Amino acid sequence: MRRGLVIGCGGTLGAACTVGALAVVEERLAAQRGETGARAALVRHLASAPHRFPPVPRARLGSPRLVARPEGFREPETPQKAPGGGDAGAAAGDAGDHAADLPGSVSCGQLEGRPMKRRYPKIEPRDAVVVVTGAGRGIGRATATLFARVGARVSLGDLDGPSAEAAAETIGARAKGHVVDVTSRQSFAAFVDEVLAEHGRIDVLVNNAGVMPLGGFLDEPDALSRTTLEVNVWGLIHGMRLVLPGMIARGRGHVVNIASMAGKIAIPGMAVYNASKFAAVGLTAAVRREVAGTGVSVSAVLPSAVRTELASGAPLGRGMPTVDPEVVARAVVSSCRTRKAEIPVPAFLAGWDILAAVTPEPVMRAGRRLLGDDRALTSVDHLARAAYEQRVADQSLARQVVVEEQA
Repeated sequence: MRRGLVIGCGGTLGAACTVGALAVVEERLAAQRGETGARAALVRHLASAPHRFPPVPRARLGSPRLVARPEGFREPETPQKAPGGGDAGAAAGDAGDHAADLPGSVSCGQLEGRPMKRRYPKIEPRDAVVVVTGAGRGIGRATATLFARVGARVSLGDLDGPSAEAAAETIGARAKGHVVDVTSRQSFAAFVDEVLAEHGRIDVLVNNAGVMPLGGFLDEPDALSRTTLEVNVWGLIHGMRLVLPGMIARGRGHVVNIASMAGKIAIPGMAVYNASKFAAVGLTAAVRREVAGTGVSVSAVLPSAVRTELASGAPLGRGMPTVDPEVVARAVVSSCRTRKAEIPVPAFLAGWDILAAVTPEPVMRAGRRLLGDDRALTSVDHLARAAYEQRVADQSLARQVVVEEQA
């Protein structure tokens, strides 16, 4: 039998685990238990092999699989027909459409040598009207820059109005900065109205605004926890409820919610942030199902650690995949073509769900301990993080004052 076992692995903020690291831990535990035979041999092989497994064809229905394939196995050349005709993969999966080719992008259909089934009306980035929240810095600014570079007209929204305006000025004539508080439906609605008054429609909404406090759950002030949930969850809710009706009425549109791999992996020192990102992943998946068939798509982009101000003072590396905001921006822009439900960044983190499902809890716990998954509790440089923490604290205080006045 050929080696056809495919295991994906990854993580975020200390939870990233490689197959080799887990295999070493499992081998040691197996030795302590005195296990021998085929299982022990497999474990020893995983711990020492270079892990260059032969490629396995992608699952037809869009889901990653953990399979052992016999010698000579071949995927069927003709896709199974769905009821009423058409490709079953297109009917049940999350295949993309033939939107405009973006720099460096390759469709799955092109890789397989045959055209893909179109499930959504095409969105040409060079003609699109794009709204990006949290666009004054980091991922939001990089995303707005890339959309403008491929020809879109971009409206940058940020609670820090001057930073949004400065970013727009740097980007050029195709960008404009706006002030928006995503936690306020009224403020978000005013932002959307300004964009509609200028452009008449919104083709792409990127809900990017977010905050990330670090520290012990019991030590975190209620106001800071409330701000985290209001920005990271209610910001998405307000944005989608304000923009989706217009998209659905036109029969076309695309929403991208910037979630996180912290929406898949629980990290000590990030409890409420974890809660907000788990909520973002679930919210995105549910709304995607609700609007299915309307011509509108909703996708979640799940970055690992990103080199932005949110991660300032946090120890990166040591088994934790870390990317630049421009890498996340490319994933967001490419999602206009693929329309995938979930897009991990980097892409190999798509295997995390499989890894978490097949790895025994003691092995996972030991692997995470080796990689120091508690670093958000024990190793944060609060001096380097002071400017960011102060800005989030000021935002929390301002929100608390508003709530008290409304009460």
